[in-house]
Amino acid sequence: MNLYEKRDFGQKINATFEFIRENFKPLLLSLSYIVLPFTLITAVVQVFLLQELLQGKTITGLAVFTPTYFVSLVLSIINTMMVYLTVNGYLLEYEEGARDITPAQVWQRVGREILPALWLTLLATLFTVFGFFLFLLPGIYLMGILPFMYMVFTREQRGALDTVLRCQQLTQSPWWSPVVGSFLLVWLLFFEEVRKRVRNWWSTVALMVVMLFIQVLLALVFQIPTGIMTVLSGMGLGSATSPVLLSIFSVLSNVGGTILSALFPIAAAFQYYNFLAQVEGTDLLSAIETLGDSKAKPRTEDEGDY
Repeated sequence: MNLYEKRDFGQKINATFEFIRENFKPLLLSLSYIVLPFTLITAVVQVFLLQELLQGKTITGLAVFTPTYFVSLVLSIINTMMVYLTVNGYLLEYEEGARDITPAQVWQRVGREILPALWLTLLATLFTVFGFFLFLLPGIYLMGILPFMYMVFTREQRGALDTVLRCQQLTQSPWWSPVVGSFLLVWLLFFEEVRKRVRNWWSTVALMVVMLFIQVLLALVFQIPTGIMTVLSGMGLGSATSPVLLSIFSVLSNVGGTILSALFPIAAAFQYYNFLAQVEGTDLLSAIETLGDSKAKPRTEDEGDY
Protein backbone atom coordinates (compact mmCIF):
# COMPACT_ATOMS: atom_id res chain seq x y z
CA MET A 1 0.00 0.00 0.00
CA ASN A 2 1.06 3.56 -0.66
CA LEU A 3 1.01 5.28 2.72
CA TYR A 4 1.72 8.75 1.32
CA GLU A 5 -1.53 9.59 -0.37
CA LYS A 6 -4.30 12.15 -0.19
CA ARG A 7 -7.40 10.26 0.84
CA ASP A 8 -10.96 11.36 1.43
CA PHE A 9 -12.95 10.26 4.46
CA GLY A 10 -14.14 6.92 3.09
CA GLN A 11 -10.76 6.08 1.59
CA LYS A 12 -9.07 6.45 4.97
CA ILE A 13 -11.48 3.98 6.55
CA ASN A 14 -11.04 1.54 3.65
CA ALA A 15 -7.25 1.92 3.83
CA THR A 16 -7.34 1.10 7.55
CA PHE A 17 -9.10 -2.22 7.04
CA GLU A 18 -7.09 -3.01 3.90
CA PHE A 19 -3.85 -2.53 5.82
CA ILE A 20 -5.10 -4.78 8.63
CA ARG A 21 -6.16 -7.44 6.13
CA GLU A 22 -2.76 -7.36 4.43
CA ASN A 23 -0.73 -7.37 7.66
CA PHE A 24 -3.03 -9.18 10.07
CA LYS A 25 -0.73 -12.00 11.20
CA PRO A 26 2.58 -10.11 11.69
CA LEU A 27 0.78 -7.13 13.24
CA LEU A 28 -1.11 -9.41 15.63
CA LEU A 29 2.15 -11.12 16.60
CA SER A 30 3.77 -7.75 17.36
CA LEU A 31 0.81 -6.68 19.48
CA SER A 32 0.83 -10.03 21.30
CA TYR A 33 4.53 -9.99 22.15
CA ILE A 34 4.85 -6.29 23.02
CA VAL A 35 1.47 -5.13 24.32
CA LEU A 36 -0.03 -8.31 25.77
CA PRO A 37 2.09 -8.28 28.98
CA PHE A 38 0.86 -4.75 29.79
CA THR A 39 -2.69 -5.83 28.94
CA LEU A 40 -2.58 -8.81 31.30
CA ILE A 41 -1.29 -6.68 34.18
CA THR A 42 -4.06 -4.14 33.52
CA ALA A 43 -6.65 -6.91 33.38
CA VAL A 44 -5.57 -8.35 36.74
CA VAL A 45 -5.88 -4.93 38.42
CA GLN A 46 -9.29 -4.41 36.82
CA VAL A 47 -10.44 -7.78 38.16
CA PHE A 48 -9.63 -6.56 41.68
CA LEU A 49 -11.47 -3.32 40.97
CA LEU A 50 -14.50 -5.19 39.67
CA GLN A 51 -14.55 -7.39 42.75
CA GLU A 52 -14.47 -4.29 44.96
CA LEU A 53 -17.42 -2.90 43.01
CA LEU A 54 -19.45 -6.11 43.26
CA GLN A 55 -18.76 -6.33 47.00
CA GLY A 56 -20.20 -2.84 47.47
CA LYS A 57 -16.93 -1.15 48.46
CA THR A 58 -16.95 1.42 45.67
CA ILE A 59 -20.56 2.30 44.98
CA THR A 60 -21.22 5.95 45.76
CA GLY A 61 -19.48 9.31 45.90
CA LEU A 62 -15.74 9.68 46.25
CA ALA A 63 -15.49 6.09 47.46
CA VAL A 64 -15.29 5.11 43.80
CA PHE A 65 -11.82 6.67 43.55
CA THR A 66 -9.87 4.00 45.39
CA PRO A 67 -6.15 3.33 44.94
CA THR A 68 -7.12 0.35 42.79
CA TYR A 69 -9.12 2.65 40.54
CA PHE A 70 -6.20 5.04 39.99
CA VAL A 71 -3.76 2.19 39.36
CA SER A 72 -6.19 0.72 36.83
CA LEU A 73 -6.57 4.12 35.14
CA VAL A 74 -2.80 4.67 34.83
CA LEU A 75 -2.23 1.15 33.51
CA SER A 76 -5.02 1.60 30.94
CA ILE A 77 -3.40 4.79 29.67
CA ILE A 78 0.00 3.08 29.43
CA ASN A 79 -1.57 0.10 27.67
CA THR A 80 -3.16 2.42 25.09
CA MET A 81 0.18 4.18 24.61
CA MET A 82 1.88 0.82 23.98
CA VAL A 83 -0.71 -0.06 21.33
CA TYR A 84 0.02 3.21 19.53
CA LEU A 85 3.79 2.78 19.76
CA THR A 86 3.62 -0.80 18.51
CA VAL A 87 1.34 -0.01 15.58
CA ASN A 88 3.41 3.04 14.66
CA GLY A 89 6.63 1.04 14.89
CA TYR A 90 5.13 -1.54 12.55
CA LEU A 91 3.99 1.18 10.13
CA LEU A 92 7.46 2.73 10.07
CA GLU A 93 9.02 -0.65 9.26
CA TYR A 94 6.43 -1.04 6.50
CA GLU A 95 7.16 2.46 5.22
CA GLU A 96 10.86 1.66 4.92
CA GLY A 97 10.11 -1.33 2.72
CA ALA A 98 10.06 -4.23 5.19
CA ARG A 99 7.32 -6.80 4.57
CA ASP A 100 8.10 -9.87 6.71
CA ILE A 101 8.05 -7.71 9.83
CA THR A 102 8.86 -9.47 13.12
CA PRO A 103 8.05 -8.44 16.71
CA ALA A 104 11.80 -8.03 17.31
CA GLN A 105 12.03 -5.39 14.57
CA VAL A 106 9.07 -3.51 15.99
CA TRP A 107 10.41 -3.75 19.56
CA GLN A 108 13.68 -2.14 18.49
CA ARG A 109 11.66 0.97 17.71
CA VAL A 110 9.20 0.73 20.59
CA GLY A 111 11.76 0.02 23.32
CA ARG A 112 13.64 3.27 22.89
CA GLU A 113 10.43 5.33 22.70
CA ILE A 114 8.64 4.19 25.86
CA LEU A 115 10.09 6.64 28.39
CA PRO A 116 9.94 9.72 26.12
CA ALA A 117 6.40 8.71 25.09
CA LEU A 118 5.34 8.63 28.76
CA TRP A 119 6.22 12.30 29.03
CA LEU A 120 4.26 13.05 25.84
CA THR A 121 1.28 11.10 27.18
CA LEU A 122 1.37 12.99 30.48
CA LEU A 123 1.63 16.35 28.73
CA ALA A 124 -1.19 15.62 26.27
CA THR A 125 -3.41 14.28 29.07
CA LEU A 126 -2.85 17.36 31.23
CA PHE A 127 -3.48 19.71 28.31
CA THR A 128 -6.71 17.94 27.39
CA VAL A 129 -8.02 17.62 30.95
CA PHE A 130 -7.30 21.24 31.82
CA GLY A 131 -8.68 22.33 28.46
CA PHE A 132 -11.96 20.57 29.20
CA PHE A 133 -12.40 21.55 32.83
CA LEU A 134 -11.12 25.12 32.68
CA PHE A 135 -12.19 26.38 29.27
CA LEU A 136 -13.92 23.42 27.50
CA LEU A 137 -13.14 24.63 23.97
CA PRO A 138 -9.37 23.97 24.11
CA GLY A 139 -10.03 20.43 25.27
CA ILE A 140 -12.41 19.82 22.39
CA TYR A 141 -9.95 21.37 19.95
CA LEU A 142 -7.11 19.12 21.16
CA MET A 143 -9.28 16.07 20.45
CA GLY A 144 -9.09 16.98 16.77
CA ILE A 145 -5.32 17.46 16.51
CA LEU A 146 -3.80 14.92 18.90
CA PRO A 147 -5.01 11.51 17.61
CA PHE A 148 -1.88 11.14 15.44
CA MET A 149 0.55 12.67 17.96
CA TYR A 150 2.37 9.37 18.55
CA MET A 151 2.99 9.04 14.83
CA VAL A 152 4.49 12.52 14.71
CA PHE A 153 6.50 11.75 17.85
CA THR A 154 7.99 8.46 16.64
CA ARG A 155 8.43 9.20 12.95
CA GLU A 156 9.74 12.77 13.17
CA GLN A 157 11.64 12.31 16.46
CA ARG A 158 10.29 15.47 18.08
CA GLY A 159 10.01 16.51 21.71
CA ALA A 160 6.70 16.37 23.54
CA LEU A 161 5.73 20.03 23.23
CA ASP A 162 7.08 20.25 19.68
CA THR A 163 4.94 17.23 18.77
CA VAL A 164 1.76 18.99 19.90
CA LEU A 165 2.70 22.10 17.88
CA ARG A 166 3.49 19.95 14.85
CA CYS A 167 0.06 18.29 15.08
CA GLN A 168 -1.54 21.72 14.98
CA GLN A 169 0.64 22.71 12.03
CA LEU A 170 -0.33 19.63 10.02
CA THR A 171 -4.01 20.04 10.79
CA GLN A 172 -3.90 23.71 9.73
CA SER A 173 -7.09 24.39 11.63
CA PRO A 174 -7.63 27.38 13.97
CA TRP A 175 -8.74 27.06 17.59
CA TRP A 176 -12.27 28.16 16.73
CA SER A 177 -12.86 25.19 14.40
CA PRO A 178 -15.16 23.34 16.86
CA VAL A 179 -17.31 26.44 17.38
CA VAL A 180 -17.65 27.36 13.73
CA GLY A 181 -18.19 23.80 12.65
CA SER A 182 -20.87 23.24 15.29
CA PHE A 183 -22.91 26.41 15.15
CA LEU A 184 -22.29 27.85 11.68
CA LEU A 185 -22.45 24.75 9.51
CA VAL A 186 -24.80 26.35 6.98
CA TRP A 187 -22.55 29.39 6.76
CA LEU A 188 -19.58 27.12 6.10
CA LEU A 189 -21.27 25.73 3.03
CA PHE A 190 -21.00 29.12 1.34
CA PHE A 191 -17.50 30.19 2.36
CA GLU A 192 -14.88 27.96 0.78
CA GLU A 193 -11.91 29.56 2.53
CA VAL A 194 -13.36 29.06 6.01
CA ARG A 195 -14.42 25.54 5.17
CA LYS A 196 -10.89 24.67 4.09
CA ARG A 197 -9.47 25.88 7.38
CA VAL A 198 -11.78 23.88 9.62
CA ARG A 199 -12.40 20.72 7.61
CA ASN A 200 -9.09 19.08 8.57
CA TRP A 201 -10.00 19.35 12.25
CA TRP A 202 -13.50 18.04 11.68
CA SER A 203 -12.34 15.25 9.38
CA THR A 204 -10.00 14.01 12.12
CA VAL A 205 -12.73 14.09 14.76
CA ALA A 206 -15.24 12.38 12.46
CA LEU A 207 -12.73 9.69 11.49
CA MET A 208 -11.86 8.94 15.11
CA VAL A 209 -15.54 8.85 16.13
CA VAL A 210 -16.40 6.40 13.34
CA MET A 211 -13.43 4.16 14.16
CA LEU A 212 -14.29 4.29 17.87
CA PHE A 213 -17.88 3.31 17.08
CA ILE A 214 -16.70 0.34 14.99
CA GLN A 215 -14.21 -0.66 17.68
CA VAL A 216 -16.84 -0.52 20.44
CA LEU A 217 -19.29 -2.61 18.41
CA LEU A 218 -16.68 -5.28 17.76
CA ALA A 219 -15.48 -5.21 21.38
CA LEU A 220 -19.00 -5.92 22.65
CA VAL A 221 -18.47 -9.54 21.67
CA PHE A 222 -15.69 -9.81 24.26
CA GLN A 223 -17.68 -7.83 26.85
CA ILE A 224 -20.83 -9.95 26.82
CA PRO A 225 -19.71 -12.74 29.24
CA THR A 226 -18.32 -10.27 31.78
CA GLY A 227 -21.45 -8.15 31.49
CA ILE A 228 -23.75 -11.11 32.11
CA MET A 229 -21.83 -12.20 35.21
CA THR A 230 -21.75 -8.63 36.53
CA VAL A 231 -25.53 -8.31 36.11
CA LEU A 232 -26.11 -11.64 37.86
CA SER A 233 -23.98 -10.54 40.79
CA GLY A 234 -25.80 -7.21 40.94
CA MET A 235 -29.14 -9.06 41.12
CA GLY A 236 -27.98 -10.92 44.20
CA LEU A 237 -27.16 -14.09 42.31
CA GLY A 238 -23.51 -13.94 43.28
CA SER A 239 -23.52 -17.59 44.20
CA ALA A 240 -24.23 -18.35 40.55
CA THR A 241 -21.03 -16.64 39.44
CA SER A 242 -17.49 -17.85 39.86
CA PRO A 243 -14.62 -15.48 40.71
CA VAL A 244 -12.39 -17.64 38.53
CA LEU A 245 -14.72 -17.35 35.53
CA LEU A 246 -15.12 -13.63 36.17
CA SER A 247 -11.36 -13.22 36.12
CA ILE A 248 -10.98 -15.27 32.93
CA PHE A 249 -13.71 -13.34 31.11
CA SER A 250 -12.28 -10.03 32.28
CA VAL A 251 -8.83 -10.95 30.97
CA LEU A 252 -10.28 -12.10 27.63
CA SER A 253 -12.25 -8.88 27.40
CA ASN A 254 -9.11 -6.81 27.93
CA VAL A 255 -7.07 -8.83 25.45
CA GLY A 256 -9.78 -8.62 22.79
CA GLY A 257 -10.25 -4.92 23.38
CA THR A 258 -6.50 -4.31 23.09
CA ILE A 259 -6.29 -6.10 19.74
CA LEU A 260 -9.27 -4.18 18.38
CA SER A 261 -7.82 -0.91 19.64
CA ALA A 262 -5.23 -1.15 16.86
CA LEU A 263 -7.92 0.22 14.54
CA PHE A 264 -7.57 3.64 16.12
CA PRO A 265 -3.82 4.25 15.63
CA ILE A 266 -3.87 2.82 12.10
CA ALA A 267 -6.66 5.20 11.08
CA ALA A 268 -4.83 8.07 12.81
CA ALA A 269 -1.65 7.16 10.91
CA PHE A 270 -3.45 7.32 7.57
CA GLN A 271 -4.80 10.73 8.57
CA TYR A 272 -1.22 11.78 9.35
CA TYR A 273 0.07 10.62 5.97
CA ASN A 274 -2.89 12.35 4.34
CA PHE A 275 -1.91 15.64 6.01
CA LEU A 276 1.71 15.15 4.96
CA ALA A 277 0.54 14.74 1.39
CA GLN A 278 -1.48 17.95 1.64
CA VAL A 279 1.12 20.08 3.40
CA GLU A 280 4.37 18.78 1.96
CA GLY A 281 3.32 17.14 -1.29
CA THR A 282 4.87 13.80 -0.31
CA ASP A 283 2.31 11.94 -2.43
CA LEU A 284 4.06 13.43 -5.48
CA LEU A 285 7.43 12.12 -4.26
CA SER A 286 5.88 8.73 -3.73
CA ALA A 287 4.39 8.76 -7.22
CA ILE A 288 7.79 9.61 -8.69
CA GLU A 289 9.35 6.66 -6.86
CA THR A 290 6.81 4.29 -8.44
CA LEU A 291 7.56 5.37 -12.02
CA GLY A 292 8.38 2.34 -14.11
CA ASP A 293 6.67 -0.02 -11.67
CA SER A 294 4.35 -2.20 -13.72
CA LYS A 295 2.17 -2.75 -10.65
CA ALA A 296 1.53 0.95 -10.11
CA LYS A 297 -2.10 1.81 -10.74
CA PRO A 298 -3.12 4.84 -12.79
CA ARG A 299 -4.85 7.59 -10.90
CA THR A 300 -8.02 9.36 -12.02
CA GLU A 301 -6.25 12.72 -11.94
CA ASP A 302 -3.54 11.54 -14.34
CA GLU A 303 -3.94 13.29 -17.69
CA GLY A 304 -4.09 11.06 -20.74
CA ASP A 305 -2.80 7.59 -21.46
CA TYR A 306 0.83 7.12 -22.41
